[in-house]
Amino acid sequence: MPPKQKKQEPQRSDAELIAIIAGAIAIGAPPAATAASLAPILGVSAGVALAVVKLAMSKPTTYGTKPLTTSAPSASTESQRTEALFRAQYILAASRRVAAAVAEGVPLAEAERTEERFYNQHLQAMVGRRKAAAQVDSMAKRHGDLLGWYAKMDSRTSAECKEANGKNFNVSVRPPIGYPGTVHPNCRCKAGKPHGTRATVYSIQPEERAS
Repeated sequence: MPPKQKKQEPQRSDAELIAIIAGAIAIGAPPAATAASLAPILGVSAGVALAVVKLAMSKPTTYGTKPLTTSAPSASTESQRTEALFRAQYILAASRRVAAAVAEGVPLAEAERTEERFYNQHLQAMVGRRKAAAQVDSMAKRHGDLLGWYAKMDSRTSAECKEANGKNFNVSVRPPIGYPGTVHPNCRCKAGKPHGTRATVYSIQPEERAS
C-alpha cells in the first residue's frame, strides 16, 4: 500500500486564523491541548505552538468571565469582548516570530526568552486600552453616547488620529480604529464633549501594524 500522505491544512487569511485562535483559547483547555490543536493550523511545530500558547496564558490578559456591566453599552465592556481577539492576534504573530527564529538556528528556549519581551509589551498595551476605555466611559456619563474625538496634534500624531480629530463617535458603536487612546501603543487621544459637526470617525480604517 502506498504511504498515507499528510493532510495539508487549507490556506487561511490572517482574519480567519485569528478567529480560530480566539475560539480555541475561549474553550479554556490546558495549554498543551490548545497548542496541539493550533500547531497544524498555524503551520508551526508542536514545540513552537506550545511555547507561544504557554506564554500567552501565563499572565491574565482579560477582565474575567463576568461582564463589567449589564446596563448601557460602554467602551469598557466592548474592550472586554475584544481582548480575546487581541490575544489571538498576539499568538499568531508570536508563533511566526518564534518559528522564524528557530528556522534560523536559534534555540527554542532563547527564542522564548526573546518573545517574552514582546508579550510584556502586549500586556502593557492591554492596560493602556483598559485605561482609555475607562476615560471614554467617564465622558459618556457626562455627555451621553455621542462624544467628540480629541487628538494631541504634533509631529508624533498618527495619520489615523489626525483624521479622527474634531469628529464624533458613539460609545455604543466601536469605531474601526478603536476608541480614543487605543488606536496604537502610546495613543494620546481622548474623548470629550461632542463637536458641532455631523462628521464621524467611522470611515477611517486602521493602519496595518505588527501584533
